[in-house]
Amino acid sequence: MDYLGEGISEEITNSLARLPNLQVMARSTVSHYKARQDDPQGVGHDLHVDAVLTGRVLEHDSELNVETELVNVVTGAQLWGERYTRSTKDASLLQAAITRDVASQLRPRLSGTVGRDLVRVGTKDAEAYQLYLKGRYHFEKWTPEDFKAAAEFFEKAVARDPSYAAAYAGLANVYANQAYYGISGHEAFEKGRTLAQRALELDPQNPEAHISLASVDMFYFRNFTEAEGEVNKALALDPSFAYAHLVASWFALEMGRIQEAITESRKAVELDSLSPLYNNMLGEMYYFQRDYNHAIEQQKITLGINPKYSDAIASLGNAYQQMKDYKQAMEQWITVAELNGNEAQARELGEIFVKSGYNGYLRFYAKQSEAEGRYDDAAQSRAMLGEKDVAFADLERAVSAGDHIDTIKLDPALDDLRSDPRYADLLHRIGLVQ
Repeated sequence: MDYLGEGISEEITNSLARLPNLQVMARSTVSHYKARQDDPQGVGHDLHVDAVLTGRVLEHDSELNVETELVNVVTGAQLWGERYTRSTKDASLLQAAITRDVASQLRPRLSGTVGRDLVRVGTKDAEAYQLYLKGRYHFEKWTPEDFKAAAEFFEKAVARDPSYAAAYAGLANVYANQAYYGISGHEAFEKGRTLAQRALELDPQNPEAHISLASVDMFYFRNFTEAEGEVNKALALDPSFAYAHLVASWFALEMGRIQEAITESRKAVELDSLSPLYNNMLGEMYYFQRDYNHAIEQQKITLGINPKYSDAIASLGNAYQQMKDYKQAMEQWITVAELNGNEAQARELGEIFVKSGYNGYLRFYAKQSEAEGRYDDAAQSRAMLGEKDVAFADLERAVSAGDHIDTIKLDPALDDLRSDPRYADLLHRIGLVQ
């Protein structure tokens, strides 16, 4: 029942977060406290909130039983409690009922419009709803395998209910991320855009659909005007949508607005403080600001949440690299190879560094990246080696291949290219005119 409990929890969280002047902690942060279900006061003190909503989901034959309780963190008193019994076919209505009842305790006088929007049910098909929750359950794990599983569940959900906007939005987000991280080809961006547009046709008030459209506009179609508009719509609909703040941070980075990027990343972390994804992104924004000490400090926080988060380790490597602490940088690259299960490459990197120094590593990495079609990564190494012509050739190949080079305006690794006229010309051609 994990997916159902977590899914209902996330749906309630997302709905309540839209109430004005109410801050609700992100489900992914709260999920770290699942083992302390019987200690709502302690959890509430740790999270610095005024009240904690707990709930248990039990299944008996074809019935779902849910016991919920709203607890005052200061006094430990029960503010409200209820037991719900519904048919498994009414799981989506169960979530709506709990949301409505809790909201009435938090905001007794909701306007009619706010109340209706708060308990809006995306589908009345019980199987579609549970397939959607399974998709969300896997998407939140943020691994290639889970992206694939999430896509399968979202696809089944829209097959069951072709009018289910949230499932289309979820599927669009999966495709956008699979394409961005190179898990699938660029055709996934095209699919993501079509799905996001379909979701918005069905429900223009869906923040996730706006963010999905913004992502594909930014990273593939380079329609920056529409991307910014979609980000702003998502945040207007749900200011507590942490992932929307993450995408807003990415967008500001691509536009070269680093202070805005840091502000948005900080907001994402504030909303979901135990997310390694958001903490890592804040560390990367400090790196692009060239505040390497803060970048290192932030990535150590990320690794405190998840010691095996390879993106944070790679970000540490980049920071040490720019500080010319090449020994520390190499330790990070070797660790990343080991985490990826590539012990042979980890040994090879150590040998290259001993034999040829850090420049030897950069040449190795550049050749490897070119062989694998990661031309934007290769360009960074070529630029640091002083091989400007090859670096620009790699950037041109990246653009021709339709790759995202979203950090080109602020990446410290490309600093030596910025005085070259070819750099300004390239920015102009990809729509990032200074």
